[in-house]
Amino acid sequence: MQRTRTSCSVASLSIALNALTSVHCRGEVEQTLDEAKILARMTMDKLRQNLSQGTGGATLNEAAEIAVETLAGLELLNHSVTAHHMDEPNETYIEIFRGDLAGSTSGSSVIIVNYHQGVATGRDLSHGHFAPAAPVTPEARQLCVVDPAMDGAPFVLDVEHIVKAMATKDKDSGRNRGYLKIALGS
Repeated sequence: MQRTRTSCSVASLSIALNALTSVHCRGEVEQTLDEAKILARMTMDKLRQNLSQGTGGATLNEAAEIAVETLAGLELLNHSVTAHHMDEPNETYIEIFRGDLAGSTSGSSVIIVNYHQGVATGRDLSHGHFAPAAPVTPEARQLCVVDPAMDGAPFVLDVEHIVKAMATKDKDSGRNRGYLKIALGS
């Protein structure tokens, strides 16, 4: 569960990596990851401070770096972390995203979406957010977004709708948002 208003990236990583390692690494990973453990592994001091104090969030690429550091700290060397920026929300990008979502049902990968919260929810919100996501159906036409915020609840969106929310510019990075694909055994 997200502890500060800006720590959705590490809260999402905690949820996703715990799910991934519980399925894929039985007996290899002896600890449950929470926000504090992920933050403690971070080498980006200023970002760690911002996330801990709720004064700033992570970009998609920074979240990818945090995931890499966390997995390396667990000595899980056979992994991949890929940041996919939704630069062109066209059919090709949507099909790649659907394929990654569908692939996550095997238990060897997880998806964390980085999206504009107002665009995704229709509420009066003007900031980015991170949340783990999984397909609702085998063809990945809809996905369940697991909001890590304390007042958040899982919700279902059409893939095209979340793609619109991901294809928004993050003012801190100057790039569009997107998603992380984290895989073990790859």
